[in-house]
Amino acid sequence: MVKKISFMAKGKKLSANMAGWLKKISPQQGAFYLLIVLGLAGLIMMTFRPDPRIAKAAEQVPQLAASIRQKFQMRSDYRGLNTQEVLKLKAAPTEMLAGNGLMNAIGLPILVGSGAEGTTLMPGARNFDIIYTGLDKSECAGVAAYNIGEKNRLGLNYVTLITEDFEKTYSWGGENALPISPAEAKKACGRQNILIFGYE
Repeated sequence: MVKKISFMAKGKKLSANMAGWLKKISPQQGAFYLLIVLGLAGLIMMTFRPDPRIAKAAEQVPQLAASIRQKFQMRSDYRGLNTQEVLKLKAAPTEMLAGNGLMNAIGLPILVGSGAEGTTLMPGARNFDIIYTGLDKSECAGVAAYNIGEKNRLGLNYVTLITEDFEKTYSWGGENALPISPAEAKKACGRQNILIFGYE
């Protein structure tokens, strides 16, 4: 009981001291302190707010896949598909076109084809890869774990992550299951990363 009274007394004394200090502050000083507090709050929000470019780059993967599939829907396979063929067929959203190549919203190159190099697909190929290269740790984690929604998952068979140390493939119902959780993406992504999205 003694401790409780002592604590309450200290609280009242602190409140009284704060009130006295606030009375001494001029309106100009108050405005200055308010600006400092607002500035700090803004910096904190900017630090912890996700980069909208990462979300946009993640959304561009199924958009590009859908555009490619539409261009090839009358063909029996994806033979000849590579980045240059995508450009030639105009099989990519306009915002992803960048001179002689493709670029995502982060400003990094995109490859299309097979594997990390985006090699040209051979006759009979029923699947193709969309490859994001040069991703740093936060970009990799953000894109890999981004929830693109059920509709946009159609045709996505796997996501392969290649870091400077290892390669890991995630698939539906596999040992490394899709979708990739934010915690898993943060743990798995390295300093420099390649993400390969495998579509049928």
